[in-house]
Amino acid sequence: MAPKRTLVALAWVLLLAASAAGGEKKVPEQEDPERRFHEAYVREVVEGKIAEAAKIYLDLMSGAGVPSRLRAEARFRFAVCAVLLGRADEARAHFAALLADPAAAPALKARVKEYSRAVEGIGLGTELEKKLESLVFELGRVDPVNPPRDPPPVYRDFEIIGPRAVPFLRKLLAHPDLALRRHAFRILVRMNAEGIADAWTPEIGVWPGLALSLSRWAKTHPAGMLRFEKRFLALPDRQLARWVRPLRAFPRLSESFVRAVADRFGAQAVPLWEAIVPRARGEAVLFDWIRDGPEARAVSAARILIQVLGLRDPEYDLPPADLFPLALQRVLSGGVIRSKPPYSSSLAHPGLRRWAAALTTGQVLEALESLLERARAWKGEVAVNPVLSGLAEDVASGLDGRLGKEAVRDRYAKDLLEWVEGMDGVLRGMGQAARRSGPLPDSFLARLERCLALLPEAAAQELATRIFGAEGRGNLPRYVGLFRHPGALPFPVLLAAWRAAPCSVATLLTRHVPGFGDLSRSVSAEEARRVLAALPEILDKGAYYRSMSLSDGVTRLLVALPQGEAPEALYRLCARSEEVRTSKDMLVRLLRVNPALIAPILPRIYRLLAPGEVKMALLATALATAVGDATRPGVREPIVGFVKSVLRDLPANYWGPVLAHPEIFPPEEWVPVAPPDYAKWFTQEYIRRKYRSPLADRAARALVERGSITRSVLLFIDRAATPEVGRELTERLYTRPGTPLLLVHQVLGHLASPETIEGALDRTLAGKEPDPVLVVALAETLVKEKPTAKLLAAAKLLLAAKERDLAAPGIRIAQALGREDLLPALAAQLDSLDPAIRGAAKQAMDAILELKRLRKEAKERYGSGGTKGK
Repeated sequence: MAPKRTLVALAWVLLLAASAAGGEKKVPEQEDPERRFHEAYVREVVEGKIAEAAKIYLDLMSGAGVPSRLRAEARFRFAVCAVLLGRADEARAHFAALLADPAAAPALKARVKEYSRAVEGIGLGTELEKKLESLVFELGRVDPVNPPRDPPPVYRDFEIIGPRAVPFLRKLLAHPDLALRRHAFRILVRMNAEGIADAWTPEIGVWPGLALSLSRWAKTHPAGMLRFEKRFLALPDRQLARWVRPLRAFPRLSESFVRAVADRFGAQAVPLWEAIVPRARGEAVLFDWIRDGPEARAVSAARILIQVLGLRDPEYDLPPADLFPLALQRVLSGGVIRSKPPYSSSLAHPGLRRWAAALTTGQVLEALESLLERARAWKGEVAVNPVLSGLAEDVASGLDGRLGKEAVRDRYAKDLLEWVEGMDGVLRGMGQAARRSGPLPDSFLARLERCLALLPEAAAQELATRIFGAEGRGNLPRYVGLFRHPGALPFPVLLAAWRAAPCSVATLLTRHVPGFGDLSRSVSAEEARRVLAALPEILDKGAYYRSMSLSDGVTRLLVALPQGEAPEALYRLCARSEEVRTSKDMLVRLLRVNPALIAPILPRIYRLLAPGEVKMALLATALATAVGDATRPGVREPIVGFVKSVLRDLPANYWGPVLAHPEIFPPEEWVPVAPPDYAKWFTQEYIRRKYRSPLADRAARALVERGSITRSVLLFIDRAATPEVGRELTERLYTRPGTPLLLVHQVLGHLASPETIEGALDRTLAGKEPDPVLVVALAETLVKEKPTAKLLAAAKLLLAAKERDLAAPGIRIAQALGREDLLPALAAQLDSLDPAIRGAAKQAMDAILELKRLRKEAKERYGSGGTKGK
């Protein structure tokens, strides 16, 4: 009955709280205490945040500026929250205080009495125990070492209950289930409980979540951490060995503890130095281990130190300089340096490089010689090589800035040459190791590049040929990483390497030759001559890197030459390189950006090009450059001359700029060679305004006087000249002997008068062998404009022809004339094998006969002066 009565009482509390909330009047929000009270009420009743609401009520109860009425209300609400949080005894104490308060309002006292009766049967101890026991079941469902959420949400329930849950959790430390013991221990750590170190057992262990909780606990319990260390040191070696690695997760360890563990376990305990606070003391311990003690521990400490320096920012303090040779010796004596970060790819190691830079030149050279000797000893072992791991590159960086001293430079180059010569074994093993070691580290490639750059040119060429030209290595394509630093190697060395292995180096060579790679570097004339001489061979073997503009590199090389030499060098490049000749981007961009380089030799380059897109693109660019406003006068003239010389190659759709600039291209020069389709440009208003003027009239007269009558000339007269001049020149062309009259009539016939056309027909028919096609053109125009008796001869001539193309016009002309004397000639066409001709002839004869009948009938009816039947 007790549990049932407890549940009923809690239900009454919630019901009364809700009814009380609904019956209270709203308080104005302009007063701060009132606003805070209502904020707490919303959190309690609406949002269900009981603990947060209780905190605000508690503040209002003791607030200095809070009215007495509001303090009493806050006390009442706080007591209600206490009941809901499982603290019924505390709620009963507040209810009793309110009932004894003479200043409390009678309505409030009445509500307090109702609440007091509702909580009489609630026992605090009983409910808390049940709550804690229910939480144990929640803990049992969660893995303490790998929970889905860290920390598990159930931990928060224990922390809300607070110190009253601590005795219960300490009892759980003796529970037979290991998972519950681990949960209880971590919750006690999170609750900052005392004596935790004594409660830890090896079975509980250490895992990342617990280490994170201990990092907060240790800040307030430094003595407790010392007890933890004593517990660890008291364990047998076999048991403690299991916890050396997890101990690295501890927030802080004492120096004495770390040294004691290292004395017992050697290299296995070296990583614990990171847990020593302050960090400088940990580094001092690491330095001591490198100097003294067992070899395995010293090697491990040296490796860790170099790794830490490799990843460290430059502003950190550096280790003592005298420790460097010893640390390096320890690392090399270990026999293994894995090719993993921070020793792989192109990672910068600022701390390690600063350490090397702080050494003397002798120390760096001695260390470098040790590394090179070790590299030669580890032939074929890519994964354990100090050179391929990047360690040699970091050490050698200590010589940067000292290469100006000849003695150091000579020795450095000698050492590097010996190192490269000793790398044959590594290179031979590269093919087998490629699949497991990945691409060559940039450090190796940069060091090889540095060696080649330091050697005399002849020796460097020989060495590059030997390294890159070796047969059967299978790793040559990986050397393209050498060319990531444009301009670092002399061009002859690059060329020697490329000629030895074109398939390996070709794809990147043109990115890094002078003029193509580092665009900020100046190029000397001699260097430019070298590159231009070798460039055709490079480009035509597929070395052109197509995502880069070829014209940029060629332009930089050409401008480095003397002004008079550059155009001829460009012509020789075009003549020798098919890649240049077929590169539209190269020639077109060069003409557009730097026309002075190409203008003097433009006609010769144009003759080198095969018909196609490149040739047309170059011609179009030359035309646009010739008429462009930005073209300098000294450059415009040769380009204009070139365009005039190749106007016959200009397609009709390119003629717009020529017509739009008669001041650059006089019409009498280009009209005779223009294609007939060019005339469509005269329909555009901006061109029409430049013509239909004395300029076009003068050009038209000059062309007629010159006697070069072509369709293009006639179209120019028709479209460009003024109408008056067009008719004048048309009359002259119809009457001038030797004129292609048919072509003139086809183009300019609409400008000729009927009399002019009649005279032209008369002269044509009077000739020995009249051109029947011309007769057809003239007669058909004349029969529409001005029918005349001279058309009879033309009709008879055409009707006598056997060709359909002549007979059909003759039939049409005869029918239009309606003369009876043409009937015999039409009757002859009735024998034609062409049914269309026969039908047309019959139709024309019927029309003439019908006209004859009508004429006779009219004569009979009207006579010469009267009307029949009058």
